[in-house]
Amino acid sequence: MASNPSVSKPAENDRYFPAAKKKPIRGGRLAQLAGEGEFNRTKSSSTSTLYINSTVSTPDVDELLRCASIKIKYHINMSETATETVSFEIFDERINKLDNGAVSEELPSVDHIYQFISVIFDTEQLSAECAIMTLAYIERIISLTGLTLNAYNWRRVVLSTLILASKVWEDQAVWNVDFCSVFPHVTAKDLAELEKVLLRLLQFNVSLQSSDYTKYYFELRGFAERDSRNFPLKPLDKSGAQKLETRSASQEEKARSELGDKLPRSRSLESLQDAVKSPRVVLN
Repeated sequence: MASNPSVSKPAENDRYFPAAKKKPIRGGRLAQLAGEGEFNRTKSSSTSTLYINSTVSTPDVDELLRCASIKIKYHINMSETATETVSFEIFDERINKLDNGAVSEELPSVDHIYQFISVIFDTEQLSAECAIMTLAYIERIISLTGLTLNAYNWRRVVLSTLILASKVWEDQAVWNVDFCSVFPHVTAKDLAELEKVLLRLLQFNVSLQSSDYTKYYFELRGFAERDSRNFPLKPLDKSGAQKLETRSASQEEKARSELGDKLPRSRSLESLQDAVKSPRVVLN
């Protein structure tokens, strides 16, 4: 079991962290990012308690992200033992970079994953529930495509599933361009294409049942309890479960309606079609 990750940000690991400046917390809301081309998207949140000693603004999100990072690291480690490597160009940072830094060949640590996710959550003020939904989508795409996570693709896989989760869960509208402030090197067009390919790889299966959420919730809480850490996030109540199932089903219907077979073909999608005939396809 991984030990509690440090929240320090050593200079040699800068490439794991997005370039966005952290939004200061004022009056329970995130202020506009300073700098050209950045935007202001403030939103209320049911988990708006300020947690001074945390990288992110709530204890719920902070501990949840630590545990989610452990689970993502597990999938990366499992991918290393896979007999075949399955990847898609849209996720590969050697082809589609998130920032101007050099693409690292080293696998991320739990701390690197935590820092990467926490900056996005802190900047965009996302709800804790999005982290659990992100894990569900990551495992779903692995199950459907045999995708293997590696040093080159894990960040774009996490980002794309996180954007999808936020669009399903958040009360206020979430747009792809919102995340460009976190990754100034990325364009809204790139994120739109990333979203389209993700949905196609998921076979538009975006719906989540409350039982799916509960499964991941208790697994992550178990990580915290085994490390003797507090896990303040509560399970979904009846209204939260209804919200999850209704919104995810609505997002799935919307995706099928708007995209369907309209998605432009790419080498990765053609490879996916080849994979239909065989359980796994070796792309690199």
